[in-house]
Order: sequence, then C-alpha cells, then structure tokens
Amino acid sequence: MRHLLQFSLMVLLVFGAPSCTTQNEKPSENAQNATESETAVTAKTVADTAIKAEVYYFHFTARCVTCLAIEEQAKKNVESLYPGKVTFQSVNVDDASSKELVKKMQVAGQALLLVSGGSRKDITREGFMYARSDPNMFRAILKEKLDSLLR
Repeated sequence: MRHLLQFSLMVLLVFGAPSCTTQNEKPSENAQNATESETAVTAKTVADTAIKAEVYYFHFTARCVTCLAIEEQAKKNVESLYPGKVTFQSVNVDDASSKELVKKMQVAGQALLLVSGGSRKDITREGFMYARSDPNMFRAILKEKLDSLLR
C-alpha cells in the first residue's frame, strides 16, 4: 500500500507540475523558443558593476502554491547566498510593462533563469521539482548553477 501511495504521488508530481507551465503559443513558436538549458543569450546590462549575475523568475498573474514557493525560495536563497553579487527579479509575463524583457529573454510562460553576461541557465524544471517539496535540494541546485556562472 505504501509503495502504491509513493508511486501515485510521483506520477502526480511528474504529470501535475507541467500543468502550471502550460504555454499559450502557436506550435511554431514553441519550436523556435525551445533551447538547451544552458544557452547563450544577451543579458540585460547592469549599471552596478558589483552585480555578476541575475536571476529572473517569470510567472503569470494566477499562480499555484508551487509557483509561489519557487519565487519565495529562489529570492530567499539568492539574497542570502549572494548579497550584492546576484540580483533577483520576479517578472509577471501578463503585465504589459514586462513585455520587452519577456521578448528579450525569449520566455513564453513560467521560467526560472540564471543569467550572467552571455550565459543563461534554465532551472525551471528543478524549481518545480524541489522548491516546495525539498527546499534544501533546490538551494543546492541553485547554488551549484550560480557558482558555475560566476566563475
């Protein structure tokens, strides 16, 4: 019985999390926007030279508890691990004032992106998997990915 419950929970996590990331795009746009998790992009220029990387959490107006946990955990960890070196920005993709950044970063829905110079790492999947269920694992992954960007 316990194994059945664990299996059911795993199936729910695997197939339930993508429902939050449903994107309202044409199929051709999905194919165009599909990228490797670590691709080069042009990052926003930061006037403050102390800033070495930026973390962007793109989200819709309506969010589930996992979406809220991703933002909370990412912001808390960035601020505690990298004060003055890494910034955190939560971006509502439904907000008209965010359209330019959304287009520049080639985002169509929920995304957790780590950006430094011309490098970008997408840890959206890890955010949905661990931010709520295992915050320590999420923190370790975030730290590992940011450390590699800051080298």
